[in-house]
Amino acid sequence: LSRVIIDYMVNHMMPLSPVVNLFQVSHPNNSLDQLYIINEILYNTNRENIVHRMITDVNVIDEVNARLPSRRRFNIIMFIDTCTSFEKIFAKIHYKNWRTQGLYIVAITIYNDEIYSCMMKLFEAFWSKFIVNVVVFFMSQAKNEVLLYTYYPFSAFYCERAVPVQLNQYRGNKFLNKIDYFPEKLNNFYGCPLSVATFNNPPFLMYHQDEAGAVYVDGIEGILIRLLTQRLNFNIQLYIV
Repeated sequence: LSRVIIDYMVNHMMPLSPVVNLFQVSHPNNSLDQLYIINEILYNTNRENIVHRMITDVNVIDEVNARLPSRRRFNIIMFIDTCTSFEKIFAKIHYKNWRTQGLYIVAITIYNDEIYSCMMKLFEAFWSKFIVNVVVFFMSQAKNEVLLYTYYPFSAFYCERAVPVQLNQYRGNKFLNKIDYFPEKLNNFYGCPLSVATFNNPPFLMYHQDEAGAVYVDGIEGILIRLLTQRLNFNIQLYIV
């Protein structure tokens, strides 16, 4: 698991941002295994110009983040053994310290039968903060490969759901597929409805109702909204205020 995270950090995170926050929370019985993984990561990335910040006390997460320089993008790696561990970290991060442009890795260090339902809860929590650049790493049950999962909030089959989707797998000291690990996930809404609250404000925005009772927007901003619906493939759910 450590080799996969090292590869990921150096080749996929570093080009975007050199700052990596490492959060570690687990049951005391599992903490030594996690610290062994983390120590191996720190040792092998020590010469990669990566700025590490190791946090094992969730109560100081916001204090550490407050000292970070203001930046749109930085990296966070969470080491957890259960969903409860993740919830402890998630609950302690102030909303101002979430970065929608950040890159997030969650390394689940202990395999269990509830790992898929845990990923669902985890992705739902991230989506509640509008964070989509998330990848979960965990060892397979047979312990012969590392599986990588992410989620896509919009697809041809659903809207605004956090369904775990396998992204890649690491076997034999290499990733099986060459892919974009942080793909653009919000450039196609697959016809899903997005809420638009507006009011009549000519010439910038006006709304009209056709003979069938359907309401559509016009004006400078109305045209812009219509262009966005075409470019991003979404439908508007209009609310007149």
